[in-house]
Amino acid sequence: MNIRLSKGSARFRVDDKEVEALANDKTLSETVEFPDQSHLVFGVALREKMDASLSLVREGDRFLLEVSEGELHSLRSRLPSRTGVESEVSGPKGPIKLSFEVDVRR
Repeated sequence: MNIRLSKGSARFRVDDKEVEALANDKTLSETVEFPDQSHLVFGVALREKMDASLSLVREGDRFLLEVSEGELHSLRSRLPSRTGVESEVSGPKGPIKLSFEVDVRR
């Protein structure tokens, strides 16, 4: 999983094996460990019912991108495709663009 965070956006990109694992297991996660023993956990989770196609949730040291099952199913049916799932959510300092993509270059 490749995560890119920048001002006003968060992009989560997975490869074809990870998208299959997400479809089967409903979650994926990646832990970033730091020299001081602290860590951050980034994950993607499927949700059955959502108001939007994507949502970003923070739980302590964990950042979770929630993806609707319907959107994942639609994305998988279009593969290979450079077009992923995008959504915009309200943040405290303006909109945040969320993206979930499958890396098809491999």
